[in-house]
Amino acid sequence: NLSCLREKGYEYIVSGKRQSRNEFYEDFCDINSFSVIKDREDKSPVFVKRYDTENELIVLCRSNNRKDKENAILSSAEEKFLKNIDEFNKKSAESKRRKNPEKVNKFIIKLTQKYSRASKYYNISYDETTQKISAIRNEDKYISHTNLLGCYFLRCSLKELPDEEVWKLYTTLTRVEKAFRCMKSELGLRPFRHHKESRCDAHAWITLLAYHLMRYIEYTLEQNSVQTTWKALKRLLQTHCYSTMIIPSKDGKIRRIRKAGKPDEKQRKIYRIFNINCKNLPVIKHTI
Repeated sequence: NLSCLREKGYEYIVSGKRQSRNEFYEDFCDINSFSVIKDREDKSPVFVKRYDTENELIVLCRSNNRKDKENAILSSAEEKFLKNIDEFNKKSAESKRRKNPEKVNKFIIKLTQKYSRASKYYNISYDETTQKISAIRNEDKYISHTNLLGCYFLRCSLKELPDEEVWKLYTTLTRVEKAFRCMKSELGLRPFRHHKESRCDAHAWITLLAYHLMRYIEYTLEQNSVQTTWKALKRLLQTHCYSTMIIPSKDGKIRRIRKAGKPDEKQRKIYRIFNINCKNLPVIKHTI
């Protein structure tokens, strides 16, 4: 993918492969050489470190919040992995029938695949005499891995950018992902119901236009000191609804008047930012 981007003349900022973090193990362990990202006083701190290569810029990142998350995932997987082994040994002790070694090996393979996050740090063996599985953790390998929890690195073709700017540009990806998650349900972005390429392209194009509209709304609110997301904005405005009044009259006619309700103060503030006059919202009248 990167070769294709370079051939087309595009610039890029991408996250490096998780398996490649070990190449920068010594750099990640040198915590004092990292600098903290500014303007994140109210959030979990993120630390960055610049690493220049011949062809691209690499930014090493450490996140405390991400470390806690990865540590919780690993601990949960390790707990379930060891629990399954204990349950197997307990059943073996209670059972009078001898276990088939071939079946035990299949069980071990299946278990290690299911909990691969934790099993790769254990040396697993089966004793046919006691019919028990033993799992001994490789402490050196485990400590080396835990030292890299919360660590990741970014690759960037724009070597003139500051390391903080690279990180901030990369985090915009999360905003795009959140937006498209909303569009998958609201605009039916996924799954595609079309069977012709031109219709699929048109559907994706409409969704892309919708994303730009969504981003314009969020950006306009940010410029007016309203920090919110599209999801929160929808939740705020969804209580301002239209109501239909049905009025029968003596002449046999039924009059239907559809009119907007009165917005609350928070809703009026949003409307003022976008120059929407709440008093002049459309009123629809029908006589039957």
